[in-house]
Amino acid sequence: MKQKNLRILAIESSCDETSAAIIEGSDSPVIKSNIIASQIDLHKITGGVVPEVAARAHCEAIIPVIEQSLAPLEIELFGKKSDQTIRNVLPYIDAIAVTVGPGLVGSLLVGVETAKALAFAGGKPLIPVNHLEGHIFAAMQQVLNSKPEALLRQAQDGEQSRTINSKQTSNLKVQNSKQFEKLDISKLNIVSNLEFRISNLLPAIALLVSGGHTELVLIKDMFDYEIIGQTLDDAAGEAFDKVASLLGLEYPGGPAISALAEEFVKNSKSQTPRLPSTWHVGQVNSKQIKSLKLQTSNLELASNLEFRTSSFKLPRPMLKSGDLNFSFSGLKTAVVNLVKQLESNRDGISSQTHLGGGGAKRDLLRGEKQAIAYEFQEAVAEVLVEKSYQAYQKLSTMNYKLSTILLTGGVSANKRLRQSFKERFGDKLLISPVELCGDNAGMIGLAAFYRYKKQIINNKSQISNKFQIQNSKPILKSIIYNLKSAFPWKAVDVDPNLEL
Repeated sequence: MKQKNLRILAIESSCDETSAAIIEGSDSPVIKSNIIASQIDLHKITGGVVPEVAARAHCEAIIPVIEQSLAPLEIELFGKKSDQTIRNVLPYIDAIAVTVGPGLVGSLLVGVETAKALAFAGGKPLIPVNHLEGHIFAAMQQVLNSKPEALLRQAQDGEQSRTINSKQTSNLKVQNSKQFEKLDISKLNIVSNLEFRISNLLPAIALLVSGGHTELVLIKDMFDYEIIGQTLDDAAGEAFDKVASLLGLEYPGGPAISALAEEFVKNSKSQTPRLPSTWHVGQVNSKQIKSLKLQTSNLELASNLEFRTSSFKLPRPMLKSGDLNFSFSGLKTAVVNLVKQLESNRDGISSQTHLGGGGAKRDLLRGEKQAIAYEFQEAVAEVLVEKSYQAYQKLSTMNYKLSTILLTGGVSANKRLRQSFKERFGDKLLISPVELCGDNAGMIGLAAFYRYKKQIINNKSQISNKFQIQNSKPILKSIIYNLKSAFPWKAVDVDPNLEL
């Protein structure tokens, strides 16, 4: 039996992006619109997000953004856009989804209160969504949206027997590619299709890396998460912003660092390796020179890069810590010390005699900034990749048959990081599309869609909201608990002991 089309309006306002999206589908969701109002220009003035400023900007943008997200649907339904878009389209929305944390409390309140008002006015169920869960679904969407036929044909000969979990196919075991080809896909209903896609995806490891989070999450099953590693201080994205500021680059720091690093690589390809005029010969010892084989006719790019960054080496923190946690504050401090040393060298020659001398400082040369940006980006990427690989190895020895490695979050848009993960994990890797890496309502709607579908699969009368991602701000509990009192007649059960 054909399932009813589900249409969700999703709202995201956890930090400095105001976003609204329409997600629609019966079995697999499609993002029909995804409007994002960025506050980047506003926060460039202060070099970072000021919570109160961000909240006020959300207040100004939230209604226009929602109207823009609904406009294509209004045109589809009525043939034209009106000045009453929300009023006209709201009756055709099945549910409202909203980010409830983690994030900046003032920013979250704008989105949550707006969603509550719309749900109340339209008599719609309200689906609270964890922001981090939204990032996870942004990465998983590619497989979750795949056709069952495609997934079956991708299976390898000799793959371990797998049971499709549904009443109709409870005894059906798929063992090899020949049986995959013979399987009658038409016998799989919508529930088994979704369950089958999930079974091909999980368990998985997700690296959530953004301006506010750096976490390794074990996804045991749909909506069953366990944090197995996290930053002990700065998030990776936060470190990018701070290092960019040290180098005199604009906010946000991630794209600026990446652009400088690309300049460095490009210059390394086009130039023969030589000691820059601002570097003292004593910085490169005889062993380094010998190992790099300074014959310009046959030096490869990798050697050139190593040579040109030999005086700018930065640490790879906690690679051998024995756990799966991260730390980026020490890496940031190493950059601070390097920049101070270079600025204190009035003649541009690295020498301890100038440190602490109190003399006039000089500005960093463009080439020095490029080298620091490149080395910093390499350090962060190496740590993130290696820690993720350590997690994969550790869990593999604990009888977890990991199917997938997910890379998601704002920092996952970094080209070098994406390349490094592809080189290490190959076909096991799923990365969020670049357009869904940053904060956006589209990913929130995807998570809400599958939460809504999960209640159908499990034949529950209420939507489960017991998120298991830990360590978010406890103050958000009161915000979320108020949702139940606001909609006592709706199919939304919010646990007062909820841990986001």
